[in-house]
Amino acid sequence: MSFEQTPLFQLNLFLYLGIPGSNGIIRPILFERGYSIYCIAPNLTTSLTTLLQANNTSGTMKLQRSTSPDVLFTCNGNNHLLIVECKKSRFPLESDQARQVSTMLTFRGPDLANYFGFEQPENWQSLLELAVSGGHGEQTVAVTQELAERLLQSSIQPSEFGVLEIVIRNDGAYLLSFRPEDCEFCFKNEKVMSLEEGEDPRPLYLIPIDPSIQSNDEYELATLRERVRASVVENIGKRLDLSHFEISQDEICRSAVPVWDKWFDRNSKRSLKTSISKYLGDVAREMKKLGFDIAVQSNMVECKNINVVIADKVRRYLTSKEFKTGFIEISHPDQMPLSDDWL
Repeated sequence: MSFEQTPLFQLNLFLYLGIPGSNGIIRPILFERGYSIYCIAPNLTTSLTTLLQANNTSGTMKLQRSTSPDVLFTCNGNNHLLIVECKKSRFPLESDQARQVSTMLTFRGPDLANYFGFEQPENWQSLLELAVSGGHGEQTVAVTQELAERLLQSSIQPSEFGVLEIVIRNDGAYLLSFRPEDCEFCFKNEKVMSLEEGEDPRPLYLIPIDPSIQSNDEYELATLRERVRASVVENIGKRLDLSHFEISQDEICRSAVPVWDKWFDRNSKRSLKTSISKYLGDVAREMKKLGFDIAVQSNMVECKNINVVIADKVRRYLTSKEFKTGFIEISHPDQMPLSDDWL
Protein backbone atom coordinates (compact mmCIF):
# COMPACT_ATOMS: atom_id res chain seq x y z
CA MET A 1 0.00 0.00 0.00
CA SER A 2 1.05 3.61 -0.54
CA PHE A 3 1.80 5.21 2.82
CA GLU A 4 3.15 8.63 3.67
CA GLN A 5 4.44 9.24 7.17
CA THR A 6 3.00 12.06 9.25
CA PRO A 7 4.41 13.59 12.45
CA LEU A 8 1.49 12.02 14.36
CA PHE A 9 2.37 8.56 13.02
CA GLN A 10 5.99 9.10 14.04
CA LEU A 11 5.00 10.34 17.50
CA ASN A 12 2.73 7.36 18.17
CA LEU A 13 5.39 4.93 16.99
CA PHE A 14 7.91 6.42 19.43
CA LEU A 15 5.38 6.34 22.27
CA TYR A 16 4.94 2.61 21.72
CA LEU A 17 8.72 2.18 21.69
CA GLY A 18 8.79 3.38 25.31
CA ILE A 19 5.87 1.36 26.70
CA PRO A 20 6.41 -2.09 28.28
CA GLY A 21 4.55 -4.85 26.51
CA SER A 22 3.59 -2.36 23.79
CA ASN A 23 0.75 -3.64 21.60
CA GLY A 24 2.25 -6.99 20.61
CA ILE A 25 3.18 -5.70 17.17
CA ILE A 26 5.73 -3.01 17.99
CA ARG A 27 8.94 -3.89 19.81
CA PRO A 28 9.43 -1.43 22.72
CA ILE A 29 13.09 -0.94 21.98
CA LEU A 30 13.45 2.25 24.03
CA PHE A 31 11.91 0.57 27.06
CA GLU A 32 14.31 -2.34 26.58
CA ARG A 33 17.17 0.17 26.87
CA GLY A 34 15.79 1.57 30.11
CA TYR A 35 13.84 4.55 28.78
CA SER A 36 10.29 5.48 29.74
CA ILE A 37 7.96 8.27 28.67
CA TYR A 38 8.25 11.23 31.04
CA CYS A 39 6.02 13.70 29.21
CA ILE A 40 4.60 14.58 25.81
CA ALA A 41 4.84 18.06 24.27
CA PRO A 42 6.28 19.87 27.34
CA ASN A 43 6.67 23.61 26.87
CA LEU A 44 10.35 24.31 27.49
CA THR A 45 11.56 27.88 27.97
CA THR A 46 14.90 29.01 26.61
CA SER A 47 17.06 30.55 29.32
CA LEU A 48 17.49 34.32 29.24
CA THR A 49 21.27 33.92 29.23
CA THR A 50 21.12 31.72 26.13
CA LEU A 51 18.80 34.16 24.34
CA LEU A 52 21.13 37.07 25.11
CA GLN A 53 24.17 35.14 23.87
CA ALA A 54 22.40 34.35 20.61
CA ASN A 55 21.14 37.91 20.12
CA ASN A 56 24.58 39.42 20.80
CA THR A 57 26.23 37.34 18.11
CA SER A 58 26.59 38.73 14.63
CA GLY A 59 25.26 36.33 12.03
CA THR A 60 22.10 34.31 11.58
CA MET A 61 21.77 32.63 15.00
CA LYS A 62 18.09 32.80 15.98
CA LEU A 63 16.35 31.04 18.85
CA GLN A 64 12.78 30.70 20.01
CA ARG A 65 11.79 31.89 23.48
CA SER A 66 10.17 28.51 24.08
CA THR A 67 9.37 25.35 22.17
CA SER A 68 7.64 22.01 22.71
CA PRO A 69 9.46 18.85 21.62
CA ASP A 70 7.19 15.95 20.80
CA VAL A 71 8.19 13.63 23.65
CA LEU A 72 10.70 13.47 26.47
CA PHE A 73 12.01 10.11 27.73
CA THR A 74 14.04 9.51 30.86
CA CYS A 75 16.46 6.74 31.75
CA ASN A 76 17.01 6.81 35.49
CA GLY A 77 19.65 4.10 35.32
CA ASN A 78 22.15 6.42 33.64
CA ASN A 79 20.52 9.83 34.19
CA HIS A 80 19.76 10.35 30.51
CA LEU A 81 17.10 12.64 29.06
CA LEU A 82 16.10 11.75 25.51
CA ILE A 83 14.28 14.46 23.55
CA VAL A 84 12.49 13.22 20.43
CA GLU A 85 11.25 15.66 17.81
CA CYS A 86 9.38 14.26 14.81
CA LYS A 87 9.93 15.79 11.39
CA LYS A 88 8.23 14.55 8.26
CA SER A 89 11.31 15.34 6.20
CA ARG A 90 14.56 17.29 6.14
CA PHE A 91 14.25 21.04 6.59
CA PRO A 92 16.10 24.05 5.15
CA LEU A 93 18.86 25.69 7.16
CA GLU A 94 17.02 29.01 7.13
CA SER A 95 13.53 28.01 8.29
CA ASP A 96 11.26 28.05 11.32
CA GLN A 97 11.94 24.34 11.79
CA ALA A 98 15.69 25.01 11.89
CA ARG A 99 15.12 27.73 14.47
CA GLN A 100 13.08 25.27 16.55
CA VAL A 101 15.80 22.61 16.35
CA SER A 102 18.47 25.19 17.25
CA THR A 103 16.45 26.00 20.35
CA MET A 104 16.13 22.34 21.32
CA LEU A 105 19.89 21.92 20.96
CA THR A 106 20.33 24.42 23.80
CA PHE A 107 18.38 22.25 26.26
CA ARG A 108 21.20 20.48 28.06
CA GLY A 109 20.78 17.77 30.69
CA PRO A 110 21.45 19.73 33.91
CA ASP A 111 19.15 22.57 32.84
CA LEU A 112 16.30 20.21 31.94
CA ALA A 113 16.76 18.17 35.10
CA ASN A 114 16.64 21.31 37.19
CA TYR A 115 13.55 22.52 35.30
CA PHE A 116 11.68 19.29 36.09
CA GLY A 117 12.93 19.10 39.67
CA PHE A 118 15.11 15.98 39.33
CA GLU A 119 17.59 15.16 42.07
CA GLN A 120 21.25 15.98 41.41
CA PRO A 121 20.52 17.80 38.14
CA GLU A 122 24.22 18.27 37.46
CA ASN A 123 24.50 14.51 36.78
CA TRP A 124 21.94 14.42 33.97
CA GLN A 125 22.82 14.32 30.27
CA SER A 126 20.54 15.10 27.35
CA LEU A 127 20.33 13.80 23.79
CA LEU A 128 18.19 15.25 21.01
CA GLU A 129 16.97 12.74 18.43
CA LEU A 130 15.22 13.99 15.29
CA ALA A 131 12.90 11.41 13.75
CA VAL A 132 12.47 11.72 9.97
CA SER A 133 11.04 9.65 7.15
CA GLY A 134 13.32 7.31 5.21
CA GLY A 135 15.75 9.01 2.86
CA HIS A 136 16.05 12.23 4.88
CA GLY A 137 18.63 11.18 7.49
CA GLU A 138 21.93 12.34 6.01
CA GLN A 139 20.64 15.76 4.97
CA THR A 140 19.04 16.29 8.39
CA VAL A 141 22.32 15.45 10.13
CA ALA A 142 24.17 17.95 7.93
CA VAL A 143 21.71 20.76 8.66
CA THR A 144 21.63 20.01 12.41
CA GLN A 145 25.43 19.87 12.53
CA GLU A 146 25.55 23.34 10.98
CA LEU A 147 23.05 24.60 13.57
CA ALA A 148 25.20 23.14 16.38
CA GLU A 149 28.28 24.88 14.98
CA ARG A 150 26.43 28.20 14.89
CA LEU A 151 25.57 27.75 18.57
CA LEU A 152 29.24 27.16 19.36
CA GLN A 153 30.11 30.37 17.52
CA SER A 154 27.70 32.10 19.90
CA SER A 155 29.49 30.49 22.87
CA ILE A 156 26.48 28.22 23.47
CA GLN A 157 27.35 24.59 24.07
CA PRO A 158 24.83 22.41 22.15
CA SER A 159 23.59 19.10 23.44
CA GLU A 160 24.41 15.84 21.72
CA PHE A 161 22.12 14.98 18.84
CA GLY A 162 21.32 12.28 16.34
CA VAL A 163 18.85 11.54 13.59
CA LEU A 164 16.65 8.47 13.34
CA GLU A 165 15.16 7.52 10.00
CA ILE A 166 11.86 5.64 10.14
CA VAL A 167 11.86 3.38 7.11
CA ILE A 168 8.73 1.47 6.11
CA ARG A 169 9.36 -1.72 4.13
CA ASN A 170 7.10 -4.55 3.02
CA ASP A 171 7.91 -6.62 6.13
CA GLY A 172 7.93 -3.89 8.76
CA ALA A 173 9.18 -0.58 10.14
CA TYR A 174 12.88 -0.02 10.78
CA LEU A 175 14.98 2.56 12.63
CA LEU A 176 18.27 3.68 11.11
CA SER A 177 20.67 5.90 13.06
CA PHE A 178 22.52 8.81 11.55
CA ARG A 179 24.92 10.54 13.88
CA PRO A 180 27.90 12.86 13.55
CA GLU A 181 29.79 10.27 15.61
CA ASP A 182 29.10 6.87 17.11
CA CYS A 183 27.68 6.51 20.60
CA GLU A 184 25.79 3.95 22.64
CA PHE A 185 22.41 5.23 21.47
CA CYS A 186 22.49 3.86 17.96
CA PHE A 187 20.22 1.67 15.85
CA LYS A 188 21.69 -0.23 12.92
CA ASN A 189 18.75 -1.11 10.71
CA GLU A 190 16.71 -2.13 13.77
CA LYS A 191 13.30 -3.66 13.05
CA VAL A 192 10.69 -2.27 15.47
CA MET A 193 7.43 -3.33 13.82
CA SER A 194 6.47 -6.44 11.86
CA LEU A 195 4.08 -6.12 8.93
CA GLU A 196 2.52 -8.33 6.32
CA GLU A 197 2.97 -7.14 2.75
CA GLY A 198 0.40 -4.44 2.04
CA GLU A 199 -0.54 -4.03 5.72
CA ASP A 200 -1.24 -0.55 7.06
CA PRO A 201 1.74 0.39 9.28
CA ARG A 202 -0.24 2.80 11.45
CA PRO A 203 -0.62 1.41 14.98
CA LEU A 204 -3.72 2.04 17.06
CA TYR A 205 -2.75 5.57 17.97
CA LEU A 206 -2.25 6.37 21.65
CA ILE A 207 -2.83 10.02 20.72
CA PRO A 208 -5.44 9.62 17.98
CA ILE A 209 -5.36 13.24 16.83
CA ASP A 210 -3.29 16.32 17.62
CA PRO A 211 -5.07 19.66 17.17
CA SER A 212 -1.70 21.46 17.09
CA ILE A 213 -0.92 19.70 13.79
CA GLN A 214 -3.02 20.98 10.90
CA SER A 215 -4.20 17.75 9.32
CA ASN A 216 -7.30 16.49 7.55
CA ASP A 217 -6.26 12.86 7.82
CA GLU A 218 -9.45 10.79 7.83
CA TYR A 219 -7.65 7.88 9.55
CA GLU A 220 -6.81 10.10 12.52
CA LEU A 221 -10.38 11.35 12.89
CA ALA A 222 -11.75 7.80 12.52
CA THR A 223 -9.34 6.57 15.21
CA LEU A 224 -10.46 9.35 17.56
CA ARG A 225 -14.09 8.46 16.87
CA GLU A 226 -13.57 4.78 17.70
CA ARG A 227 -11.56 5.51 20.83
CA VAL A 228 -14.17 7.91 22.20
CA ARG A 229 -17.01 5.50 21.41
CA ALA A 230 -15.15 2.66 23.14
CA SER A 231 -14.56 4.93 26.13
CA VAL A 232 -18.28 5.75 26.37
CA VAL A 233 -19.18 2.05 26.22
CA GLU A 234 -16.60 1.19 28.90
CA ASN A 235 -17.35 4.01 31.33
CA ILE A 236 -21.14 3.98 31.11
CA GLY A 237 -21.69 0.30 30.40
CA LYS A 238 -19.81 -0.98 33.44
CA ARG A 239 -21.87 1.21 35.80
CA LEU A 240 -25.38 0.41 34.61
CA ASP A 241 -26.02 -1.87 37.60
CA LEU A 242 -26.03 1.28 39.75
CA SER A 243 -29.13 3.44 40.13
CA HIS A 244 -27.08 6.64 40.06
CA PHE A 245 -23.52 7.47 39.06
CA GLU A 246 -21.31 10.28 37.83
CA ILE A 247 -18.35 10.16 35.46
CA SER A 248 -15.90 12.97 35.02
CA GLN A 249 -15.22 13.85 31.42
CA ASP A 250 -11.53 13.63 32.31
CA GLU A 251 -12.06 9.93 32.95
CA ILE A 252 -13.56 9.50 29.49
CA CYS A 253 -10.62 11.38 27.99
CA ARG A 254 -8.13 9.13 29.82
CA SER A 255 -9.81 6.04 28.40
CA ALA A 256 -9.81 7.49 24.89
CA VAL A 257 -6.19 8.74 25.10
CA PRO A 258 -4.15 6.32 27.27
CA VAL A 259 -1.26 8.78 27.66
CA TRP A 260 -3.56 11.66 28.62
CA ASP A 261 -1.83 12.47 31.92
CA LYS A 262 1.60 12.58 30.26
CA TRP A 263 0.42 14.92 27.50
CA PHE A 264 1.42 18.45 28.53
CA ASP A 265 0.01 20.40 25.58
CA ARG A 266 -2.87 22.21 27.33
CA ASN A 267 -4.29 23.87 24.22
CA SER A 268 -4.44 20.62 22.25
CA LYS A 269 -6.02 18.80 25.17
CA ARG A 270 -8.54 21.56 25.70
CA SER A 271 -9.56 21.50 22.02
CA LEU A 272 -9.90 17.73 22.12
CA LYS A 273 -11.94 17.81 25.32
CA THR A 274 -14.29 20.38 23.86
CA SER A 275 -14.84 18.13 20.85
CA ILE A 276 -15.45 15.11 23.09
CA SER A 277 -17.86 17.11 25.26
CA LYS A 278 -19.99 18.03 22.23
CA TYR A 279 -20.00 14.38 21.15
CA LEU A 280 -21.14 13.29 24.63
CA GLY A 281 -23.98 15.80 24.47
CA ASP A 282 -25.14 14.34 21.13
CA VAL A 283 -24.96 10.79 22.52
CA ALA A 284 -26.87 11.86 25.65
CA ARG A 285 -29.72 13.24 23.54
CA GLU A 286 -30.09 9.87 21.82
CA MET A 287 -29.99 8.00 25.13
CA LYS A 288 -32.71 10.23 26.59
CA LYS A 289 -35.03 8.90 23.90
CA LEU A 290 -34.66 5.51 25.63
CA GLY A 291 -35.83 7.01 28.92
CA PHE A 292 -32.28 7.24 30.26
CA ASP A 293 -31.88 10.14 32.68
CA ILE A 294 -28.45 11.46 31.60
CA ALA A 295 -27.05 14.97 31.75
CA VAL A 296 -23.76 16.28 30.38
CA GLN A 297 -22.55 19.20 32.48
CA SER A 298 -19.35 21.25 32.41
CA ASN A 299 -16.92 18.49 33.38
CA MET A 300 -19.27 15.73 34.47
CA VAL A 301 -21.70 13.19 33.06
CA GLU A 302 -24.48 12.36 35.52
CA CYS A 303 -26.78 9.32 35.12
CA LYS A 304 -29.63 8.64 37.56
CA ASN A 305 -32.97 6.91 38.09
CA ILE A 306 -31.60 3.74 36.46
CA ASN A 307 -33.60 0.53 36.68
CA VAL A 308 -33.23 -2.91 35.08
CA VAL A 309 -35.36 -2.03 32.06
CA ILE A 310 -33.51 1.23 31.32
CA ALA A 311 -30.13 -0.42 31.85
CA ASP A 312 -30.99 -3.15 29.35
CA LYS A 313 -32.07 -0.59 26.74
CA VAL A 314 -28.87 1.39 27.17
CA ARG A 315 -26.68 -1.73 26.92
CA ARG A 316 -28.39 -2.74 23.70
CA TYR A 317 -27.96 0.74 22.28
CA LEU A 318 -24.24 0.86 23.15
CA THR A 319 -23.63 -2.44 21.36
CA SER A 320 -25.88 -1.65 18.40
CA LYS A 321 -24.82 -0.95 14.84
CA GLU A 322 -26.72 2.34 15.13
CA PHE A 323 -24.36 3.56 17.85
CA LYS A 324 -21.18 2.26 16.17
CA THR A 325 -21.94 3.52 12.68
CA GLY A 326 -24.79 5.96 13.25
CA PHE A 327 -25.15 9.61 12.40
CA ILE A 328 -23.49 10.91 15.57
CA GLU A 329 -20.04 12.07 14.56
CA ILE A 330 -17.20 13.68 16.45
CA SER A 331 -16.00 17.05 15.22
CA HIS A 332 -12.36 17.64 14.37
CA PRO A 333 -10.82 19.36 17.42
CA ASP A 334 -9.27 22.18 15.40
CA GLN A 335 -12.78 23.15 14.25
CA MET A 336 -14.07 23.55 17.81
CA PRO A 337 -14.08 26.79 19.82
CA LEU A 338 -12.11 26.52 23.07
CA SER A 339 -14.12 26.40 26.27
CA ASP A 340 -12.85 27.91 29.51
CA ASP A 341 -14.66 25.09 31.36
CA TRP A 342 -11.64 22.92 30.57
CA LEU A 343 -9.01 25.11 32.15
